[in-house]
Formats: sequence, structure tokens, C-alpha cells
Amino acid sequence: MIVLIVAMDRNNLIGSQTGHFGMPWHNKEDLQHFRKTTLNHAILMGSTTFAAMKRPLKDRRNMVLTSKEIDIPGVEVIHDLGAIVDQYRNSIDTLYVCGGASVYCQTMDFADKILVSRIPGDYQGETHFPEIDLEKFVLESTTDFETFKLETYVRLK
Repeated sequence: MIVLIVAMDRNNLIGSQTGHFGMPWHNKEDLQHFRKTTLNHAILMGSTTFAAMKRPLKDRRNMVLTSKEIDIPGVEVIHDLGAIVDQYRNSIDTLYVCGGASVYCQTMDFADKILVSRIPGDYQGETHFPEIDLEKFVLESTTDFETFKLETYVRLK
């Protein structure tokens, strides 16, 4: 299963070069949700997202999609997105795609589910999540948290 997991404001803003871990906000509750959701699973991100996080995340299979050669303990460098997609597409194991915008765009057509943490407010930044095609995905549920709203989209069969 392939799941895109993202936090965004109402304008689909997801990133800021000067923000906390590359995000325009610091939302502790959403970070805890991200941790709980992705713990003991594989996560895939681009090199810019990884650089913003500054280190591999504990108790996860950390994969960085890049054309560059990098050597970081605890990180698998992925040059072939197709091989990872094939590995997780029909698997009971879950791959969580966690940014950035380019990686979201490259994996959107393969996603089974999209988890959107909707952060209230308007923020400043440079990076936006692509529009969710509502002819391919349906909003399955909305869960209210204290500081954000979780929207779960599932691919239409």
C-alpha cells in the first residue's frame, strides 16, 4: 500500500525554507500524529525534505529519492522510483510518502490513500501540494484533532 502523508494549510502550502523541519508552522500534535502513523513503516522523501529533517527518523525504513550519490547512515538512497512503487503497490506493507512536492507529484498516480493534516491559518512559504484529483480520490473521513483536522482520501476503484 502506498500512502501520501502531508500537512498543509487551506491553500495547499506545505513548505517553507525557513520553517521548522521545512514546514511553515510548528504543530506538535501533527508531528505526534505523523510519528505514530509512520512508526515501524517505510518512509520515502526527496533530498530537500530529508535535508530539512536533518537526520533519519528512528524506527522507520528511511528512503531518499534522489539522483545524487549520498552516503548517510540509516538512509537508503533510491534512484529508481519504479522499483519501490512495484515493491509496495500490492503489498500488505505500507510505504508512507512524506514529501516534498516533487515526490508527491511523482507518486500521486500510485497512491492508494492520502492523509492530509489540515493546519488552520494562512502561512508563508514556497512549496505547495498538488491538487487532489477528486475524480480519482474520495474524501473517506474527517477527524478533528485539537490543533488540526485530518482528512483521509482513498482512491476510487
